[in-house]
Amino acid sequence: MESISGVRGPVLRRGAEGFDGERAGFQTASRHEPDVLVGATGAEDVRAAVTFAAERGLPVTVEATGHGRAVPALGGVLIQTRRMTGVSVDPAGRTVRIEAGVRWGQVIDAAAVHGLTPLSGSSPEVGAVGYTLGGGLGLLARTYGYAADHVRSIDVVTGDGEARHVTADSDPDLFWALRGGGGGFGVVTALEIDLVPVATIYGGTLFFAAGPDVLAAFQEWTALVPEELTSSVGMMTFPDVPGAPESLRGRFVASVHLAFAGAAAEGERLVAPLWAAGPVLRDTLAEMPFAASASIHNDPDGAPRVHGHQRAGVGPRRRRAGRRPRHRRTGRARLELREDQPLGWGARAAAGRRERGRAP
Repeated sequence: MESISGVRGPVLRRGAEGFDGERAGFQTASRHEPDVLVGATGAEDVRAAVTFAAERGLPVTVEATGHGRAVPALGGVLIQTRRMTGVSVDPAGRTVRIEAGVRWGQVIDAAAVHGLTPLSGSSPEVGAVGYTLGGGLGLLARTYGYAADHVRSIDVVTGDGEARHVTADSDPDLFWALRGGGGGFGVVTALEIDLVPVATIYGGTLFFAAGPDVLAAFQEWTALVPEELTSSVGMMTFPDVPGAPESLRGRFVASVHLAFAGAAAEGERLVAPLWAAGPVLRDTLAEMPFAASASIHNDPDGAPRVHGHQRAGVGPRRRRAGRRPRHRRTGRARLELREDQPLGWGARAAAGRRERGRAP
C-alpha cells in the first residue's frame, strides 16, 4: 500500500493486494483500470487525491456503488467514496445531508423515523449522490419531479483541489451544472436534499403477457390518473429457472410498476381500469411503508453482468400494430424496454426552478 499526503484511506497501485476488490462495483461487465486507487474516508481525502492528480496531470474518476458506470476509466486516479456514509436528517427543515458513498436504503431508513422520505429510485442499493446528480427519476417523480430539482446545497472539490460549498445563491452556474449537467465539474463529497412528507404508499406491480394491447392500454391509462400516481412499464423475458415466480417463468412479460402517494382504497380504484389490458399473470399491489418500496421493482441487490437498461417510447410512431416489441436474451443479463409516465404539474414547477438556477 502506498500513501498520498493527507489521505487517511487506502491508496493502491494497480496490481496491489486488494486492488481488484476496491475497484469492484455493481456492474461487472467492465471494470475501471486506474493507475492509482484512493479509498476516500472523507472530504479531506478527496481533496488530497484531487490535488495529487492535478499536480501530475492525471485524470480523475469517481465511483461509489458502480451502478451508473458509463465508460471504464483507463489510467489516472480512481476515487472510491463508498466509505463516506454519513447521513444527518433535519426533520424540522425536511432535509437530509448525505455523504458521497451513501446508498438510498440508509437515507430511507433515517427519514422514515420522522415520517419523511427522500426522492429515491427503484433500488435502495443505488448510491444517493450519483443518482441525484444524474437527474433522479424516482418512485414519486410525477408528484415531486426529479431528485436533482430538490438539492439545497452541494459540497464539492473542484479540479484545483479547492473544497467549496455551492448553493443557488453562491454560484448559480456551478450549482446548475452539477445537477444533471454531466461530469467534469468536480468531485461531490456531500449533498443537502429535500425530504417529502410521505410515510406510506400504495404500490407494486401488475404482470401481463406482453403485447401491443398492454402498451396501448398503459398509454391511455396514464393520461387519466392524477399526479400522485407514478408508473412505468417494462418488458422482459423471465428465465425459466426455479428462482423465478412460477407464473412468469419463461414468459415474455410486461410489468407495470406503480406507486401512489395516497390512500390504498383510492389507489385500488385508480388501478382498476388496467385490469382490462389483458390477463394478469401476477399482482403484488398493496399498501406499504415507503421503507418497503424496493419490493415494487424488486431490483437485484447483487452484481449482475449488465450494461444498463434500454428505454424506448411506446407512442404510435414507435409501435406498430400487432408487432411484438424487440427484446433479446443475453445469457445471464437482460435487455429491458421501459417507458416512464410523464411528469406532473408539481414536478414541472420544480424543473422550472432548476432551469432558472434557483433552489427548491
